[in-house]
Amino acid sequence: MKSIITCLALFLAVHESAAQIKLSFLNFNDFHARFAPITIDGGDCKPGDNELGLCYGGIARLYTAMMERRNTMTNPILLNAGDNFQGTLLYTLFRWNITLEFMRQFNFDASALGNHEFDHGLEGIVPYIEGLGSPVVAANIDASQEPSIDGKFVPSVTIEREGTKIGIIGCITPYTSSMSTSGNLQFLDEIQPVTAEAQRLKASGVEIIVLLSHSGYDRDINMANQIPELDIIVGSHSHTFLYTGTPPSNETPEGEYPTVVTQAAGHKCLIVQAKAFSKYLGVLEVDFDAAGEVLSWTGNPVLLDASVAEDPTLVTMLKPWAEEANIIGDQVLGSTAVYLESTTCYDGECTMGSFLADAMIYEHTEVVDDDGWTNAAIAIMNPGGIRGPMGESSTITVNDLFTAQPFQNTIDTIELQGKDIFELMEQAATRPAFKSWRSSRFSEGRGCFQVAGIHSTYNLSNPAGSRLIDLKLRCARCRIPEYLPVELETWYVVVMPSFLAGGTSYPLIGERGRNKTVGRVDVEVFADYIKSQSPIITAVEGRTTVV
Repeated sequence: MKSIITCLALFLAVHESAAQIKLSFLNFNDFHARFAPITIDGGDCKPGDNELGLCYGGIARLYTAMMERRNTMTNPILLNAGDNFQGTLLYTLFRWNITLEFMRQFNFDASALGNHEFDHGLEGIVPYIEGLGSPVVAANIDASQEPSIDGKFVPSVTIEREGTKIGIIGCITPYTSSMSTSGNLQFLDEIQPVTAEAQRLKASGVEIIVLLSHSGYDRDINMANQIPELDIIVGSHSHTFLYTGTPPSNETPEGEYPTVVTQAAGHKCLIVQAKAFSKYLGVLEVDFDAAGEVLSWTGNPVLLDASVAEDPTLVTMLKPWAEEANIIGDQVLGSTAVYLESTTCYDGECTMGSFLADAMIYEHTEVVDDDGWTNAAIAIMNPGGIRGPMGESSTITVNDLFTAQPFQNTIDTIELQGKDIFELMEQAATRPAFKSWRSSRFSEGRGCFQVAGIHSTYNLSNPAGSRLIDLKLRCARCRIPEYLPVELETWYVVVMPSFLAGGTSYPLIGERGRNKTVGRVDVEVFADYIKSQSPIITAVEGRTTVV
């Protein structure tokens, strides 16, 4: 009799720990208007290369990959983590209209909002939300002062699979207002509103909680540690590549897929993110027990290379949009003899950043008030404004330029004192990040400025606030340009994009700068530079040094 009872107890223990339900999470993030196939680094795929199998991603390939798995995997959940807007000429020309046309084909279980969804004001996002036909979730946006968008999104949505209730909460980086045109919306720190919504869902009988986050990898890890109700976080915003095992392409993983956070009480939360630009589809299968606790998992981002067929219906749908855009986009501006790469621009000096900064200086070489060669000998460019490479083939087209520079900033000048420039350069390495980004030597700050006319040296092992150890600036009022130690009280004319000159991202620029001038739109400046300087030859030449 005793042995029968023992066997029964063992059976019940095994039964309780066995999987109650399997869920399959299919997701992509930071699409950034990559409707057409892309190069290996996210640039514009040249005509004919796609047919040769040299391209990746694109909306039709992404759709194939997601729909095939939706139709074959157990309890699929389709999620979009935001930043569908902005990034290519197609978006610049057609904005929310083209984005809505294609995103509503997926019929997501939920979508998050990204900061770039607000780049063209509320009038640029409200029609998209209204037409999407699937829930948009954001728990940490207070829209009470903006009636045009208030009520268009919800904090969370509850879905069911095999009788199990799954709550999907949304959140967005709390720094969105300083990165976009979002009116009177208030973007709150995520912890309190997400926690409150998760607790409300649990109290209503929801067993599994998913956070669809557009806050970045580091903030996701923080939320996984602080919010015990969370089981899964599907992330975005930081373009983070996570992978378990040997990666299939040229990215270096920043962590395992999923990243597992185990709280003090033993509860596990799994975090995933699938890079950016439609190159990967995130796929994660998770077994949960009867209490909604994670038991086991398997999955990885799936590389969307030429082995993944493009959905013919979406290819046909894209054709008229692309044909109209290509009338402009296929125009050749010039050529480059070197690869202007953008993947390392957060880590230090990169050729794409140096090229752009040089072009900004060139724009002002004809403006001279007195004896010298220019009024503006130094330029800075935020690495987040560099969205792709150029030069994977020798020609540079309008499409290439708009993919690399999609934001339509103006190239402005502003006067700053040397001490303010020093502080600004220090902030690149020490200011708390608005968003976690790629693994970077500058990961505690905003990322390395791309510069012209500036030589900076950093010791990143120094305490925050003392990492910039040397700064030299190129003289303007001189017949022979040379780099001289910064003079802290001297006023310098600095060229920068309007995103920086506005001061919302780096307040000291707006607070301490003087005599601001508004210049031409960035793509006009860069197009003229390409035309006049082709072939472009830009080297890595020690503008930024880390010791």
